[in-house]
Amino acid sequence: MKKKRAAAAVFSAILSVSLTGPALAQGWEKQENGITSWRYQEENGSYVRNAWREIDGKWYYFDGNSRMVTGSYLVDGKKERFDGNGVWIEEPQEEHSLGVYTEEESDAPGPGVSSWKKDENGWYYLNYDGSYYADGWQKINGVWYYFDSQGYMAVNTWIETDGKRYRVGTDGGMLKGQTITVDGLQYVLGEDGAVEDPAVNKTEEELQAEAIAAQIVASITNSSMTKPQKASAIYNYVRGNMRYTTGGLRPESGEAAAALYGFRRHSGNCFEYYAMSKYLLEAAGMPNIRVTRASDGDHFWNLVNVDGVWYHFDTTPRRTGGRWCLVTTGQLRADSWGAHNFDVSAYPATP
Repeated sequence: MKKKRAAAAVFSAILSVSLTGPALAQGWEKQENGITSWRYQEENGSYVRNAWREIDGKWYYFDGNSRMVTGSYLVDGKKERFDGNGVWIEEPQEEHSLGVYTEEESDAPGPGVSSWKKDENGWYYLNYDGSYYADGWQKINGVWYYFDSQGYMAVNTWIETDGKRYRVGTDGGMLKGQTITVDGLQYVLGEDGAVEDPAVNKTEEELQAEAIAAQIVASITNSSMTKPQKASAIYNYVRGNMRYTTGGLRPESGEAAAALYGFRRHSGNCFEYYAMSKYLLEAAGMPNIRVTRASDGDHFWNLVNVDGVWYHFDTTPRRTGGRWCLVTTGQLRADSWGAHNFDVSAYPATP
C-alpha cells in the first residue's frame, strides 16, 4: 500500500509539472511564495538572473528575481513574448529591401538569429542578445547603415557626422563613389561616402559669380519672404538692371563668365540673362537648370525648382512683351507665340 501511494505521489507531481511549467529537467526549481514561479539553478549553485538561457533547445528569460518570465516582457528595451511555459516566441521575420541578413556568428548565444526587423516606425536590426543598433553608423554585411536614437534605420536622407556629410539611399545603404542629384543639385560622393567639397573644383570665375549673386540676393530679399516671393524679386532685379543687346557671350564661354559679364556691364543677350538668373536663384536656395530652344538652339532660360515643384523662369525681355516668372509649360507656350519651343520630354515636368 505504501509503494502504491508513493507511486501515485510521483505521478501526481509529474502531471502537475507538465501542466503548469516547463518539463522537469536538471536545474529547474519550482517556487511557491504566494505566486507559483520557476527558476533555474546553474551548476555552480547560482540562479539565472536578468539573462537568457537556452534549455533543452528552447529559450527562456529570467528576471531580476530569477523568476522565469511568461507573457510579454521588456528585454533590453524591446518587448518580447513568452508562452505559458516560459518559452520565447519568435516574432515572424519580415524581409528587408536588401534581403534577410544573418551574420556568420548566427550560432552565437541569444534569442534566435540576428536579423532585420520592421514595425510601424521602420526597419531596425536586432542583435543576438535582443539589443539593437542605435544613434550611429553600423556596418552590416559590408554595407554602412545609419540608425537614429530610437534604433530605426535612416532612409533617403542626408546624415552629418564627424563634420562630414553622407547620403543614404532608399534602401538605407550609404551611397559612395558616385555623383548624385538631389533637389536639382549635383553632389560628388567620395569612396568613403562623404560629400566632396565642391569649392575645391570651382574656377575663380564661378566663385566670383557666386559671391556677387549672394550679395545681390541679400540686398533684395529677406528671411520673411517665401521662395516664390524671392523668385519674383530676382526676376524684377534682372529685368530692371539689364539692357538686351545682340552682343554678349555664347554658351561655350561658360555660365560663370556670362553671369559676370551681365553683373558688371548690365547688358547682354539671353545667355547673360539666363546665367545671371541661375546664380541668383541658387543663392536664394532654388536649384535650376538650363532650357534650350529646340528649333534653333539660340535661346536659353531657366527651369527652377521651388519647394519641390518645377517652373519656367525666363527674364529675357521680348518686343511683344510678356512676363515668364514661375510659369508652367502650358502657360509658357500659350503666351510666348512659339518662342519657347523645347523638347518637353527632356526636362522635369511642371504642374
